[in-house]
Amino acid sequence: MSNINIKNFYTKLPEIENSIKDAKLISVDLEFTALHPLKTPSLFDSPNERYSKLRINLAQIIPIQVGITTFTFNPNDRSYHGKMYNFYILPACFPTIQRSFYFQSDTLNFLKLHKFDFNEWAINVTKYGRFDQDGIHIYYVFEKYTINILKIC
Repeated sequence: MSNINIKNFYTKLPEIENSIKDAKLISVDLEFTALHPLKTPSLFDSPNERYSKLRINLAQIIPIQVGITTFTFNPNDRSYHGKMYNFYILPACFPTIQRSFYFQSDTLNFLKLHKFDFNEWAINVTKYGRFDQDGIHIYYVFEKYTINILKIC
């Protein structure tokens, strides 16, 4: 597994892009700042009410880790081989754009139990641009370089 952070992003980027291009299958896993919704949808909610409640929940939590595993098929031994990339992420902040988010205490316990490296996340985090209702757009934003590696709709 490769941990991708602000220090090794540029050197690992060609490998990640090639791995994604060559993949037969890609798996994506995200860790969020909350596990349980703040407003729980009801069975009696209309589709609009349900959507509104779920949207409020998602607006207050953020992803803090993205795992991408790319799988290629080896015809010689008829098996799949995976390459794993782990990104600790945080919303990019700009002078006029600051993002506040909700962090649930049981999420902290879950992440700690599963060896989440909070120091790595806080110090060498990769900044991203936005996650919106049109899909998940993961942008890695640096001084002179912005790329869209992955779009999930």
